[in-house]
Amino acid sequence: MNTGCRYFVMKPSTTSRWRDGRCRSREVSLWATDPLALKDSFFWYKANWTATPFVHLTSKRWTNRSNATTTVKAYGSVDSVTLTVNGVSMGTKTSSGHIYAWPEVQLSTGANEVVVTGTRDGATHTDTATWYVSE
Repeated sequence: MNTGCRYFVMKPSTTSRWRDGRCRSREVSLWATDPLALKDSFFWYKANWTATPFVHLTSKRWTNRSNATTTVKAYGSVDSVTLTVNGVSMGTKTSSGHIYAWPEVQLSTGANEVVVTGTRDGATHTDTATWYVSE
């Protein structure tokens, strides 16, 4: 019986099917087939289920960007998160849902150092990524 529930398996697995004459597959777990590469969804669940403070910059493995304007998002279990792009603060956000978002962030052509810094109980937690924007 289909109850309409969705769930994620905790171990890496793939589903595959033939479409358009070739095999298509997708990963259906909270981390990629590389056990050291956790997916962003894992960190969203972690933010909701743990009391351990942390901050995670989403989409940080998508390093080559074609559009200079983007939404930067972070997950975390901290009180507030500050976004810094190339040393310039883009503001501090608070959230009751563990999702911190900065829409319409302008990136420079070339390398962009993106840093999210969260604070909780006087401790600082940081996550960074370098995103490249082509001309």
